[in-house]
Amino acid sequence: MKFPGFHLGELLRERGLTQKQLAVLVNKKVSEINELIKGKRKITIQRDYVLSQALGTSQKYWINQQIEYDYEQFLKTLDIPVTTELENTQSDIDGQDWKDVQLELETSLKTFWGTDSSAQNEVESEESSEVQEETQQEEVQQEEQRRKHKKQVKRIFRDF
Repeated sequence: MKFPGFHLGELLRERGLTQKQLAVLVNKKVSEINELIKGKRKITIQRDYVLSQALGTSQKYWINQQIEYDYEQFLKTLDIPVTTELENTQSDIDGQDWKDVQLELETSLKTFWGTDSSAQNEVESEESSEVQEETQQEEVQQEEQRRKHKKQVKRIFRDF
């Protein structure tokens, strides 16, 4: 696995951006961006946040890259074979009898909802009106959070 800065450099090349353009975008020195790309600086939580905002990547993408890289480097010091998450998941799946899992899931759902589907519909109808009220309240709260978020982003970009 390559260090996160390598992937950052690749992303910039793919998007036709220079290190200088990114530096201007995040209000940092070009040398700081260059050190990230060369692996001389690590991705921190603040850097992850700023990069995700500036480049439109998902939050935690960059910090997760850093964690995966650091973990792989650590395992190399122990001479432990490195497996990918997909390989681990596949080995967990291979031993499963999926018909049993499906049957267990169906049974659990029937127990939860009851065997009468009309009871489920009544519950869903009651929940629907409650959800509408909650949605309106959430929209107001989200707008307030957006305003706070903008202030925080400005502070984080300043501190990056």
